[in-house]
Amino acid sequence: QLKKDALEIAAANLAAAQARQRNVATVAEQVAQARAAVDQVGSQLAEAERQLQETEIRSPMAGMATKRYVQVGDLVTALSGFTAGTPVYQIADLSELRVRLKVNEVDISRLREGQQVEVSVDALEGVKFPGKVHRIAPASEGAAASTGTVGAAAAVVKFEVEVRLQSPDPRLKPGMTAKCRIITAR
Repeated sequence: QLKKDALEIAAANLAAAQARQRNVATVAEQVAQARAAVDQVGSQLAEAERQLQETEIRSPMAGMATKRYVQVGDLVTALSGFTAGTPVYQIADLSELRVRLKVNEVDISRLREGQQVEVSVDALEGVKFPGKVHRIAPASEGAAASTGTVGAAAAVVKFEVEVRLQSPDPRLKPGMTAKCRIITAR
């Protein structure tokens, strides 16, 4: 009877071991599937991180954002060899403020780079900002377009002059209307 009982116990142990072995194979298959899922999610994460790197916007210069061209969620094209990309913001460098003037041809001959300028703006009545003539255009605006036309003789010829303010003031904003008094003699 002992042998019979031992045989039954051994048979039961064998059946249990075989069941566990089938469970091990099943678990191994589940582990392989889980690893494949982890790899897939890892690929998706790497792609999302790559896309996130492309969504960071960096300005090529320090300054203040003065205009926003797109809204959150808008699709934009990145800078590439074939396109200039989509502008996102307009950045103004407020550390170096300048005024662009149109000066009549009658007065342009009296101007030289480096001449002192007093700049005033309507928004700050009575306040004068010192500046200097930085650049004088070598040709009038529309000089090429006005050659040989009848109406060109009656048109006023103007030259673009750039004045740079010597010390930026936080009260001045891009786009303000300015009046410039260029000191030609003292």
